[in-house]
Parts: sequence; C-alpha cells; structure tokens
Amino acid sequence: DALMLSADRSGFDVLGKVPCSITKDGFGQYQWKEFRFPLKEEADNIEAFCHSLVEMEDEVLQTVSSYSGLG
Repeated sequence: DALMLSADRSGFDVLGKVPCSITKDGFGQYQWKEFRFPLKEEADNIEAFCHSLVEMEDEVLQTVSSYSGLG
C-alpha cells in the first residue's frame, strides 16, 4: 500500500507500507514509512512535473527489466 502525501516543484512524498518483521505464526508485520522522491530538475508547471514522472517510470521499467532478464 502507498499514499502520495504531497508534491512540490522538487519532488513528492509517499507514505508506504513496508515489511518490518515476521511473527511466530509466520505472518509478516508492516509499518508505514515516508519516502521522498526528488525530481532531477525542478518542475515549473504541471506539464513539467508529469514529464518528470514519465521519465522516472521509464527508468524504473528499464532497471526492472534488466534485473529480471526481460530487457
């Protein structure tokens, strides 16, 4: 689970649910953690912000595909 908390010209903040430990019964415990995703360049308008998000998505897809052997 993840929620976007805020966005500004420099990036955005996300609150994400991350695993922290496994209990005796084998079920994992989770905690909420805040993450900051900075943009490479400051966005002057919404179009620039969205363009930066698309670039970030492309980078992630390339990274994941190279690790998974798909790329």
